[in-house]
Amino acid sequence: MKRTISAMVGKGSVTHNSRSFTAENVDSERTHLNIDYCNE
Repeated sequence: MKRTISAMVGKGSVTHNSRSFTAENVDSERTHLNIDYCNE
């Protein structure tokens, strides 16, 4: 079986996951309950 590895170069997923914006379907009163497991 062939295996592949993929990786991000640059800011990629960290920029996406930091959520520096609030989407319209988000309950902003509960965002303080969000947990950052790793932000690097």
